[in-house]
Amino acid sequence: MKKWLEENNTMLGLSPFKEMHAILTDVMDDGQVDIKEEKELKKYFLEILKMEV
Repeated sequence: MKKWLEENNTMLGLSPFKEMHAILTDVMDDGQVDIKEEKELKKYFLEILKMEV
């Protein structure tokens, strides 16, 4: 997903893509996803799914 966001960087100025990229960049910084980061990702994506279109 991070790769797709970077390949489609015109989306990075738009919500929720800007925030998504920031979170994924932070989480993937060390190349591993620990339990805390996994919970953060789940929480973020659950919030995204609740957004009204």
